[in-house]
Amino acid sequence: MGQAMAKKQKADTSEEFAKEFKPLESEGKLFVLTDSRTDAKFCECHIRASTMVALTTTDVPLDPEEQAEYRANREIVTDAYAFEKMKEDDLSPKFHPVGSRVC
Repeated sequence: MGQAMAKKQKADTSEEFAKEFKPLESEGKLFVLTDSRTDAKFCECHIRASTMVALTTTDVPLDPEEQAEYRANREIVTDAYAFEKMKEDDLSPKFHPVGSRVC
């Protein structure tokens, strides 16, 4: 009974998400995946930026119960070391063997 209830809850949640965020993936084609380490449910999908701006915020605490005031740096800082390193890695053949780079 518990497994059937969990499947129903997952379906309800993913349907609610799809209805509100309107992902570009075709109706009924939203795949709910599970993180094997944390058992967290997630989906990979494409959502219009205008929808994200209207329905989300970047001002969210990482740990609302223990550190409600602490926020992650979610802004893109183009001169930050981590951003520069990411761009450098993207151009590296080590990460993209010849012919495999997706543009």
